[in-house]
Order: sequence, then C-alpha cells, then structure tokens
Amino acid sequence: MNKKLIYNIYICICSLILVLLMLFFFIPRVDYNYDKELDCYYVNQVYGNAKEYTIADEIDGKKVLYIDEKAFQDKTRLETIILGKNIVTIERLAFNNCQKLKFIDLSNVKIIERNAFMNCTSLESLDLSSCLDLMGGAFFDCRILKEVKLSVIKSIGTYAFTGTAISEIVLPESLELIGVNAFENCNTITKIKCYSKTLKYDEYLLSLGSLVEFL
Repeated sequence: MNKKLIYNIYICICSLILVLLMLFFFIPRVDYNYDKELDCYYVNQVYGNAKEYTIADEIDGKKVLYIDEKAFQDKTRLETIILGKNIVTIERLAFNNCQKLKFIDLSNVKIIERNAFMNCTSLESLDLSSCLDLMGGAFFDCRILKEVKLSVIKSIGTYAFTGTAISEIVLPESLELIGVNAFENCNTITKIKCYSKTLKYDEYLLSLGSLVEFL
C-alpha cells in the first residue's frame, strides 16, 4: 500500500471521527443518568444550543426527578423548557445565564437551589405554587421578572430575588425563614404582603419599613 493511499485513508478516518464528535456534542439532546440511591433518573447534561428542550417524565419506567447542577448553563439560544411532570428539584446554576429563557413551568417544583436561574434576563412571571425551599440567589438579576406566585414556601434564601422587577409579592403563612437582602435592588417594589406570623418580628423585613405589610 503506497504512502498516498495510506494518507488518504487517514484523512478520511479523521474526518469521520470529527463529524461523529460534532454530531455527538452539537446536535440538541438531553442526557439522563440513573441515581441509584433515589432509584430515579435525572437530567445530567444537555447538548447543542436549541431554542427548546423537552424533559421526559420517565426513563425505562423510572421517574425523572431533578435537573443536575449547570445542566443548561450558558445555553444562549434557549427560550422554552417543557419540564417533565415529575421534576421536583432544580439544582444550583442549572439555568444560569440562559438570557433568552422566557417559558418554564415550575408549578410542580419543590426545591430550587442556589443561583439556579441567575441572570435569566427574559423571565417575566413564575408560578412557584409548589415550591417549599427557594435558595440563595435563585433568581438573582432576573431583571424583568415582575410576577411571582408563592403558596406553600417555607424558606427564601439570601439574595433570592435581588435585581428583579417585582412590584408586589405575597409572602404566605407557610414562610418560616427569609434571608437578608432577598429583595435587594428591587427598585420597582412597592409592597410586600406578609401573612407569616413567624416572621412578624423578622429583622430583615422590619428593616424594609413601609414596604412590608404584616397581615
């Protein structure tokens, strides 16, 4: 076999490998891993940079229960997420810096971890009616986020809504803990209605003066 033929075969193999790698990493798809401890699947990583992704309800008969940390981070074209009905936890930085993300239904999600949606600057409204724990910086710098529905929330972390455009928010009776500066730099906020008896003497809420109405 002459050297030229060998070289051509080598080039063809390298080109094929490159194409396969591009297909693997750049074609939009969701990668799921199995969590043996919880006996469930979770979103481990997302490939490509599509405008929309759909999360499955189940894989091989096992529920898909959570989205791993940084799974969607920096997906610059992402606009819509269709969550599976069994997703209950969004881990830290999962959607960090998805600046075009507009539509995601979080109404069944119970835990949103630190900085999960930080710098998602296209989010306008959120239904967090099932959320129990909202950790620090969860919606930090979501600049046009105006409406948030809370129903059974137990804790709101430090800087959770910092830099948002919320004008009015209701803190339900279930709320037991709120971190300092949860509403830092919310320049449009005019009213915080607090129904929580536990937080009637909370130092942070009291420091906000007339913005807070205890009911």
